[in-house]
Amino acid sequence: MPHDSASEEPNDTSRSERFATSRRPFVLHKGLSVDGVVVDADGKPVRSLEITAALVGTDDRYGPAAWTDQDGRFEIRGLKPGHYRLSIPPWFSLGLRLTGGDDVAAGSTGLALTAIEGSRLAGIVVDENGAPNEPQKSTPRRGPKKPRSPWLLPS
Repeated sequence: MPHDSASEEPNDTSRSERFATSRRPFVLHKGLSVDGVVVDADGKPVRSLEITAALVGTDDRYGPAAWTDQDGRFEIRGLKPGHYRLSIPPWFSLGLRLTGGDDVAAGSTGLALTAIEGSRLAGIVVDENGAPNEPQKSTPRRGPKKPRSPWLLPS
């Protein structure tokens, strides 16, 4: 039987792929980014620290993220226009908090952020009658093991 190539479907796109997008607009927009450097209180770069960007004015505390490199530099990409709160996520805070990133416009470059020691909680653990319990030590819960910055390790 003769082969009629004019009646065949193209072989590089399946029929379902062509129809899935044929009547819907599909537009990709280039996202914005923010970049900068994170240093400690002494001005030394903080490496291997996760930084997240959450849109200001929303209840969402998490968003796109990036890790600082060996020089403390980071770049968070794919942001929509708006203002973002940059922070260290609680699952990897190492007891640190970020300053200088509370209201950052998408597209900002050359940010200078500082990772400082967070708050501490101290007190006496008591039982239901108010009597002191055995000495307790509580540490922040950490997420998955990641490389720690050398400046955080005991000397």
